[in-house]
Amino acid sequence: MDHDQTLTVRPERFIAGGEALVRIPEEPVTFVRGALPGELVRVQITARKKQWRRAEVAEVLEPSEHRVDPPCPKVALGCGGCDWQHLDPAYQLEAKVRIAVDSLCRGADLDADLIQPAGRVSPLGYRTTLRVRGDENGRAGLYESGSHRVVAVAGCLVAHPGLLKIVEQIRIDPGVEVSLRISSTSGQITATWDSALGEVHGLGAEVACGESAALSERVAGVDLQVSAGSFFQSGPEAAALLVATVRDIAPELATARHLVDAYGGIGLFAATLAPAHARVTLIESAATAVADAKVNLQAWREYAEFHQIDVEDWVFDAAQSTGRQTAVPVDIVIADPARQGLDRAGLNALVATSAPVIILISCDPAAAARDLRLAEQAGYQIEAVKVLDVFPHTHHVELVSRLVMRSDLATSAPEKSSDSHRTP
Repeated sequence: MDHDQTLTVRPERFIAGGEALVRIPEEPVTFVRGALPGELVRVQITARKKQWRRAEVAEVLEPSEHRVDPPCPKVALGCGGCDWQHLDPAYQLEAKVRIAVDSLCRGADLDADLIQPAGRVSPLGYRTTLRVRGDENGRAGLYESGSHRVVAVAGCLVAHPGLLKIVEQIRIDPGVEVSLRISSTSGQITATWDSALGEVHGLGAEVACGESAALSERVAGVDLQVSAGSFFQSGPEAAALLVATVRDIAPELATARHLVDAYGGIGLFAATLAPAHARVTLIESAATAVADAKVNLQAWREYAEFHQIDVEDWVFDAAQSTGRQTAVPVDIVIADPARQGLDRAGLNALVATSAPVIILISCDPAAAARDLRLAEQAGYQIEAVKVLDVFPHTHHVELVSRLVMRSDLATSAPEKSSDSHRTP
């Protein structure tokens, strides 16, 4: 084995996490940051274990046809916010589809034909939420790639122009992290941070501060309240693309009598997709998001119930009733968990509803592979997976999967086991 710290390699494919995979006979597998499949690169080894190595590109010897000069000058300064700026934006969705195919075919034994692209958002100015930290001079910035040094982000390529004005005018005590959000509909701006760690200076009177500070954003023709402490997608364009994809992949929504919106957040999917007079059950652990959801689902106030609880701890009761409406079987579940996915406990809770259709939204291909494998064990067939690019210039992949209960298999939840929190 070559123990030198540099290697000349030709990566074969992208893997989950955005690195490029290199296999050399009789040597550990190597994961290369900054390389594209098929090109010849000289790399510097940065970490080494018995079975694998990590490396970064030191020199591109034979560039891929898809390599471009990073369009944002912050990349040259080390900003780690966008790790795929060297990849042609026109090719990024295709690359993410290939990552999804690699992860799901290997980890869940899916047919590659089930995995298809479903669209992307604009690669410029798409982020309406930005989390920044103060550097040693009080400027707003993001972490340098691979370190905790803060790189000032004035002029950020992917941030909404209205956010850039705020980023350039404020000063942040070193080490303080502030979450800024702007409404592309109304121009309202919110900010929230932990004041016990320091302060943010220079915010104008037009900026509403604190976790409960709210703005209004329009998605798919629906006005939504979004508090500063609540999760929202990378921007309204991403939210609209997700809503459209879910609507397309789940035609049952048009006539659903009972929708469960699990990990429901502010009620994005229920508010944009639930039919009038349908029963809505929303499950969400964050208090600010539940408060937003109650506002956003006012039209369903007689038919909606809200559970501020972790989905894993929620127990479905088929005999429950809401207002004047008697118990109604669940027709469809939409689940949008955090990056770690459903895992066994979350899946158990959803399978207990006996919903004929589950729509699973995943933002980590490895977690999605595990969840889809568990779903098949629980009696659900994977009929389609749609791949979205809602974070251009980054490796992040968004997946929307359609799971349909199989009539020829038992539909009881899988038994818990000691490996319930392991990933593939």
